[in-house]
Amino acid sequence: MIRKPTSGRRIPLPGRILGIAVAVAALVVVIVTAVDRQGTKHATAYFTNTAGMYVGDNVTVRGVPIGTIDRIEPIGDKVRVEFTYDAETFIPSDTRAVIVAPTLVSGRYIQLTTDRRADGPALDDGAEIPMERTAAPVEYDQIKRQLDQLATEVGPDRPGADGSLSRFTEATSAALSGNGATLKQTLLNLSAALQTIDQGAPDLFSTVRNLQTVVSALAASDQQIRQFSGQLADVSDLLDDNRTQLDAALQALHAMLPEIRSYVHDNRSALQRNVTELQRISGLLANRQDDLAQILHAAPTALADLYNIYDPDSRALTTAVSVADFPEPMSFICALLTTANAPQQECSRASDNFGDLLGAAVRAAQPKPAAPAPAPANLLPGLLIPGLGGGR
Repeated sequence: MIRKPTSGRRIPLPGRILGIAVAVAALVVVIVTAVDRQGTKHATAYFTNTAGMYVGDNVTVRGVPIGTIDRIEPIGDKVRVEFTYDAETFIPSDTRAVIVAPTLVSGRYIQLTTDRRADGPALDDGAEIPMERTAAPVEYDQIKRQLDQLATEVGPDRPGADGSLSRFTEATSAALSGNGATLKQTLLNLSAALQTIDQGAPDLFSTVRNLQTVVSALAASDQQIRQFSGQLADVSDLLDDNRTQLDAALQALHAMLPEIRSYVHDNRSALQRNVTELQRISGLLANRQDDLAQILHAAPTALADLYNIYDPDSRALTTAVSVADFPEPMSFICALLTTANAPQQECSRASDNFGDLLGAAVRAAQPKPAAPAPAPANLLPGLLIPGLGGGR
């Protein structure tokens, strides 16, 4: 039996073991990378300068490391920094990234900080932090250049000359020379003023709040203020148009002031009494305010009724006056002259007799009875009051 030759050689056992080991290692790397990616988040921050910071430096929150820097790439006038951090750490969406340099020679790291508590949205995976929310420390070289520029500005511009700082020191020394006590007293007074302001801080803040209320009220009344300003301008224009008459009136008033002053001086006691009496009358009117209000309320109606019951043609009242809780005039007079509920004839006779007696008394009281006095019944000729009968 003849065997056919094989086309390839078989892989030795050690080679197969090595291949399996390589495949297992690659699978472990892939699994570890996948697990690592699931447990971390990525973010990108932009800085103006990243000097002294390198890949692998820490990313911290409140000083606790939570991640590392993965990549640093300059882009134009800014630097792009990519970093990863623990996905279980809550990072707010408005967080800020700050490069911290503990000392001049030590390594630097990124500090994530925010003013908001952990109650808002979190920073998304792959989010970017713009330059408006990042900060980088000032470099020592920049500080040195600024100090050198300051020294150049305040120093002398040539050897042997006085610089700006020297001239300022000399001018200050000349100004304060001999004024130490005054300066001390000024500082003491300033300190006392500040203490007074500090003690009155509540009142000061209350004043500010009240002022704010007044300003708010003025703002709410802007239309009324504009109208008032317009009316005030109209009054000013009116006074300006009549300034000649106003000047004459003021001149006349100025001429009258001495007479008024003399009159007040001569009648001071009388004026004082009058003012006192006026005050008493004002008090009485104030105490009778309700009664006056009732009178002013009822008086127009009563006067209108009186006008309506008077007949100008016959000059007589067309109705009898009736007052509440007061008897009829005829019955009242009749009851006075006779008795209550007396007959009409007896009342008429008693009224005539009373009229005769009253007329005789009037005539007897006159000093010169040259002309006979009219009969009492004709004291008001033509004025007939219903219910009292006519004349005799």
